[in-house]
Amino acid sequence: MKDIKEIFTTAREFLKIEKVEFGGPKGKELGHKLSTVFSEFNEAYSAFSIRTYDCLDPDELEFVCDHREFTLKVRELEQRMSLIVEQAFNDTATPTAFLTVVQLLGSFIQRPILKAQFS
Repeated sequence: MKDIKEIFTTAREFLKIEKVEFGGPKGKELGHKLSTVFSEFNEAYSAFSIRTYDCLDPDELEFVCDHREFTLKVRELEQRMSLIVEQAFNDTATPTAFLTVVQLLGSFIQRPILKAQFS
């Protein structure tokens, strides 16, 4: 059950980034990178969600393998997101702009890899 909760929590966080738009001189470039990360997550999540096995069955080894692959993909995407967020923070010229980036990304910054980088 813990794994299923983690999947839905991850999906909720990643789905939020679809609507994020950055401003500033590099906003378009960062937005494109963010869009690519979102698309790759969507592909991984869709592939995972169309599986037909019973994910509540603890003996279902296919779920365990698929969950592991999904988790590895999410980690890779989080690492790429951390670079995008770092660029966005570096491009802020004022404290207000910095806070705007934080507000845009919301709780996504609390994802493990990002939280470790920016704490």
